[in-house]
Amino acid sequence: MALFDMLKDGLNMNPGGMKNRRNPQGFDEESKKKLAMVAIPAILWAVHKAVREDEKKQKELEDIATQNKKLDPDDMTKTIEEANPQEGKDILDKILGREKESVTKNIAEKSNVSQEEVDAVLDKITPTIIEMLQKEKEDKGVSYDDQLREELKEMQRDPEIGTASSTAKEYIEDDKEHSLQDGLMDILGKFLR
Repeated sequence: MALFDMLKDGLNMNPGGMKNRRNPQGFDEESKKKLAMVAIPAILWAVHKAVREDEKKQKELEDIATQNKKLDPDDMTKTIEEANPQEGKDILDKILGREKESVTKNIAEKSNVSQEEVDAVLDKITPTIIEMLQKEKEDKGVSYDDQLREELKEMQRDPEIGTASSTAKEYIEDDKEHSLQDGLMDILGKFLR
């Protein structure tokens, strides 16, 4: 099963129960799920960009994924819920660097939610994404770059994030220099109006 399909299944957290419940900022569970889904191609592109610019970062990400070992392909909801937010912060620091706060602030403003909510969503899904990439890399013997391209190709078929995935894949394929901030905002643009 493709990474996105597994994550999409895992993001169906508490179907029916909390789906329409809103927190004090008005950010419901369905909005969190959509933000998480559209963030997946953005995170994959940011991983590609970080690894391409600094080979040491791939080793650091591999080490985090290898130490994590919380992935349960049979229960992705549990995997996401039990993800360590600190690991997510550490991974995002590595792939977004100094632009992390600016990126999450921009996402929050454009999606009309608090920066804390954006951070919470990204901090929970990022460790799972990295662990899944590492598992696929080990199982298939492919590079992160090949794995990222394959995952984005699969995601292009999804009606909710197909356009974001296409943009991320194009950015990887064209190999032009895109600023992290501009690239992420282009990829996230379909959700963030």
